[in-house]
Amino acid sequence: MQQLDISAIGTAVLSERLCLEPLQAEHATALFPLFQHPRIYDWISMRRPASIEALAKAWRDLPFKAAGEPDEYGFGWAVRRLEDGAWLGKMDADVRADGIASNVGYWFAPDYWGQGHASEAVSALAHHLVLHGVYEQRATVTVGNEASIRVLE
Repeated sequence: MQQLDISAIGTAVLSERLCLEPLQAEHATALFPLFQHPRIYDWISMRRPASIEALAKAWRDLPFKAAGEPDEYGFGWAVRRLEDGAWLGKMDADVRADGIASNVGYWFAPDYWGQGHASEAVSALAHHLVLHGVYEQRATVTVGNEASIRVLE
């Protein structure tokens, strides 16, 4: 088993069509409009951010030490399409020091659903996590979200 490398986990991830950029406060301006799509809240358990400033503040300190498990760190990535630079959504992972990603999450704006972006991003992130010592990855799906179940298969 490879040793966990926390510092390398929060780096950029490239796939054929996508770049997963380490999430920073500056991404709030680009991603805030995507958070306004009401349909994403059918499937994710978060509230719509109140403002760009509130979103930037939440992302200012990533990776962060999570409040849950001891020695757990939260990471985030903004997902951008390489072809045209369009921002598609966001991914995150809570990674424990014992090499378990206890929560891998993602959401994409409805305009980009059904195009394989989520599957490609999840696959790229899963590979990235394994390369840096994460040997187990967990994700949950909201009941009824058949598309997300297919992404995780």
